[in-house]
Amino acid sequence: KRETFLTSSSAQRTAADDDLTSGVQRVLHRCRYDLAALRLYDLDGGDHDWKLAAGVPTYVAVFGRDMLAAAWQASLVSVDMLRGALSCLAERTAKDRNDWRDALPGRMLHEQQTDPLSALNFTPHGRYFGTITTPFLFPIAVAELWRWTGDAELLKPFLEPALGALAWADEWSLAESGFYEYRTRSEQGMKNQAWKDSDDAIVRPDGSQVDAPIGTCATQAFAY
Repeated sequence: KRETFLTSSSAQRTAADDDLTSGVQRVLHRCRYDLAALRLYDLDGGDHDWKLAAGVPTYVAVFGRDMLAAAWQASLVSVDMLRGALSCLAERTAKDRNDWRDALPGRMLHEQQTDPLSALNFTPHGRYFGTITTPFLFPIAVAELWRWTGDAELLKPFLEPALGALAWADEWSLAESGFYEYRTRSEQGMKNQAWKDSDDAIVRPDGSQVDAPIGTCATQAFAY
């Protein structure tokens, strides 16, 4: 009876292990498929340097924080997306002040839209920098690329943009209170520039709107 029980238990464990392995493989396949659906082929820099859109179907465009966050989380599978996100945003770092686009030297891109209104400059979204999340996520992503690859040469092009983003934050975002805050200078800029970025996203306990400048707890965590 003992031998029968052990044989039966072993068979059950094998079947359970097979089911688990099969389930994990299905999840990984689905994740790879979904990530591939977000690939912006027109911005590819090669097989190991490709960029992710923020979402389908509404946000098929470059969004700095979404691209960095997704690439960071997908690093377990591949660093190709991380390399692509870093190269894409390093090339699009603001060089001058432009209040229409909420741009300041060193500030990282929030979004780059290609719709007609953006292309004709009726909105600033053709290249808009109103974000406080991307500048902090960029150095974190650089550090993650180092942890996954240990390749110092691979990191070199991203070090200056990362330090520039932190310099922007200290010069333009750091308040006397010691907290990092944001506000828009653009006529069509985003009122809220952290993860919760809808106009009515940041409220007090009684539901009333918080006026700018605003420093969210998530922003302080990224900065730390």
